[in-house]
Amino acid sequence: MLIIVNGNYLLQFRNAIINLDHSFGKRSETAGKIFSASGIADKSLTIMEKTTLEMVTLLVLSSVGWLIANYYFRVHRGYIEARVWWMLPLFQMINCRCDEIADSYFGKTWGRSNAYWGMWYYALFNLLIIFYWQFNLPPLSIIFIMGLLAFAQSVYLSWGLFILRVSCRPCLGTHAINGIIFIVLLYHTYPLLVSQ
Repeated sequence: MLIIVNGNYLLQFRNAIINLDHSFGKRSETAGKIFSASGIADKSLTIMEKTTLEMVTLLVLSSVGWLIANYYFRVHRGYIEARVWWMLPLFQMINCRCDEIADSYFGKTWGRSNAYWGMWYYALFNLLIIFYWQFNLPPLSIIFIMGLLAFAQSVYLSWGLFILRVSCRPCLGTHAINGIIFIVLLYHTYPLLVSQ
């Protein structure tokens, strides 16, 4: 409704996303200005170390997300038992009603299970983060939009868990991971969004 009333907000958002494509050099300048203005310039973490920390955090989170999605997919298909040594007990499908959500309307997207799409998403996200970190390709806007869409899907699926009154620990774990990934991406891109 706000976008319809004032199309200028949509134009500003579009321009901010387009400018994320040139983010690597601008991020250092903008973040440096923000840090020096706020007195944080004397801290031990430089901009490059901070960016490295963010990239490593994104890689670890997406790897854990892939592990959970792979576990859920394989248990639901009957390829492995629910109790495995390599999955944290917090995310195991023991004594929970995960099959109820998998067999519901919320458990599938385009005819495939959400865990199937999650495995592909996290694998692609890992590759994109590695290429962005090392070669500054693809543009940050693509990674940001992927994170935004995954976060939106997680909010929708969390609502589905609430509606169905199902507690699925692997689902909640991946939704939390998607939320944290989105927060890290937003933190990484925030100086570029506000400098416009």
